[in-house]
Amino acid sequence: MWVLTGFFNFSLCLLSFATLPANRIILPGNVPNDQLLAEMGGNAAGKWLETMVSVDALLVLSGAVLTSYVGVLGLVRRMALDRCLPQFLLRRNEIRDTNHFIIVGFFLLTSSLLILVDGQTTTIAGVYTIAFLGVMCFFTVSAMLLKFKRSKLPREAEASWSFVIFAFILVFMGMIGNIIEYPENFLFFCLYFAAGMIVVWAMLARTTVLKGIIYFLRFTPLRPYCESWLKKKVRDVRNIKVVFFAKIPDLRDMNKAVLYVRENEITSSLKIVHFLPDLSHTPVEWSENVKILDTMYPDLKIDLVLVEGSFCPAHVTSISTTLNVPKNFMFMTCPSDAFRHNLSSFGGVRIIIQGS
Repeated sequence: MWVLTGFFNFSLCLLSFATLPANRIILPGNVPNDQLLAEMGGNAAGKWLETMVSVDALLVLSGAVLTSYVGVLGLVRRMALDRCLPQFLLRRNEIRDTNHFIIVGFFLLTSSLLILVDGQTTTIAGVYTIAFLGVMCFFTVSAMLLKFKRSKLPREAEASWSFVIFAFILVFMGMIGNIIEYPENFLFFCLYFAAGMIVVWAMLARTTVLKGIIYFLRFTPLRPYCESWLKKKVRDVRNIKVVFFAKIPDLRDMNKAVLYVRENEITSSLKIVHFLPDLSHTPVEWSENVKILDTMYPDLKIDLVLVEGSFCPAHVTSISTTLNVPKNFMFMTCPSDAFRHNLSSFGGVRIIIQGS
């Protein structure tokens, strides 16, 4: 990809100087010519090539817009499933079976930015550049965290520490350079980033937010109408179950899982699931350790679920259906290199602890 990009950029740059005068490549006031390729085609072969280049650019940009909607649909749907965004975004249109709230919301969001910058496409491109480079920075940071915290995690490709750090430095320098060169673009980025973070924070701390609203409603005439409904919402949020797949009856690992759930999940029910070949030969440590944890954490109901069989994607799907727990609310320890299944085949089961 880098080779193709370098080839086409160099070739187009050379052709532009070969077909157009310099004052048409860079317009007065050091402004780039947005119609450069079309003018090159018109000057080289006539109106027909200029029109063809313009139509081709329209089709390419239309594809880019469509791709952005596809990407946002997947991202927002995933975040809503993880309860980082409101659940109404998951509602589907009965006619087209699409998440219409996500599509309309993304259209309104992008339109608001276009209106805010008064239609300046260069500013929008600058905001996108900062956002894109920020995501690339997070990719490199995620790679570092995986190498440090999940070194045993099976992976198809592995990059060295030096390569990851070098990539982070390059991307970070590019982002800082854009911020210094165009600080107004960074202000627009911060505005939308802060708004998004507020929504995510409100969802992650929604029980606290709802309890705060209930408290302030006591001093308003709306209390009789809203208090019972809000209290029901708090109970509904906390009644969602989560599952932890335990491999061995190790009290330390199970305690780590419980601590993770208490600190990061809004729930009052944890199911510890273990697969074994024969239910008639169940080690007594399982029930004893779960009872200890259930006594230690009275705010969390901890139950043991023993399943005859092996830990595999098909059985995980069956457990998800039986217990009515989405796979993204199922957790496991980090598998070793000997793990024979592909992690992606489990459909979103999360790795939360390293394991013994």
